[in-house]
Amino acid sequence: MAIRGFDKHQFGERLNALVSPAQPIGSIEQLFGRATELDRIEKALYAPGRHVFVYGDRGVGKSSVAATAANQYQSADSNYIDVSCAPDATLKSIVANIAYQAIRVSRIRSVTQQNKRSLNLRYLSTESNESISNKNLYDEIHTLADAAEILKEVSDIHSERPIVVLDEFDRIDSEKERSLFADLLKHLGDKKIPIKFIFTGVAKSLSNLLGAHESAIRQLETIELPKLSWDARWDIVLHAAKYFGVSVDTNIYVRIAAVSDGYPYYVHLITEKLLWRLFDDREIVNEATKDHYNAALRDAIDSISAELKQPYELAVDQRSGDYEEVLWSTADSD
Repeated sequence: MAIRGFDKHQFGERLNALVSPAQPIGSIEQLFGRATELDRIEKALYAPGRHVFVYGDRGVGKSSVAATAANQYQSADSNYIDVSCAPDATLKSIVANIAYQAIRVSRIRSVTQQNKRSLNLRYLSTESNESISNKNLYDEIHTLADAAEILKEVSDIHSERPIVVLDEFDRIDSEKERSLFADLLKHLGDKKIPIKFIFTGVAKSLSNLLGAHESAIRQLETIELPKLSWDARWDIVLHAAKYFGVSVDTNIYVRIAAVSDGYPYYVHLITEKLLWRLFDDREIVNEATKDHYNAALRDAIDSISAELKQPYELAVDQRSGDYEEVLWSTADSD
């Protein structure tokens, strides 16, 4: 190994606590360049009945911002509730999922759980030292009022300050189902139910996701997430390198910032590959060289070759060969 003081297991664990190309970041210490957005979200969530919608291009770090903001807001007596949307998701299925997470119930088996208090509510029945009643909550939701009542019970059971991250909301195929959430937010506000939502989505306009519900806009703080600034991009590189006592030349971290085009995923991925190259070097090194960078870039490209290949094939796989000629005319290398 070329980085002193770490075996492979220790190095890999620590490296992947510093860079995270495969999953959202949930810690403010690891999230660079998003202080303004986090401050806006924090202030918005203090307002009664206000929720947050984080939107922007795919890959700009919406899930990481939402996770970090949720961790900041959520009270210490529980973890925030995290729901990833799917094409077939509905308001009923999502509210049921939230409730199951709130009471930590398996859909397959009963779970015995210690609770600080006994609650016997309409939908979610829990009692200290006894099994939780596992109702089929999906079948219990017939109206928006039912959904709101379940979320009220969730807020009673879950924690002092419950918050839900509804990630990739735009993946829900049904426009009708998406629009129901606008009405749900209004119900929550009207009934003063103290549960918060952070939505994430790729749409440029909220109307694409929530439909033409002008009243719902009053319940939402909308945060458009731009690409990462240049200094935030190289801060990710320098922060990780500094931990391992390695310096990175200006030309290298600026190149990484440029290649990433402002998408955090690519910065994290290339930084991960670069530091592994330094670790695998036969010599003890204290500085990343151009050779390390070039090798790391090749490693990063190899790891996402299918992702890069697909849009190219879509562009050139046409009846006319003109598309391929256009691509070659704009390329500066293989």
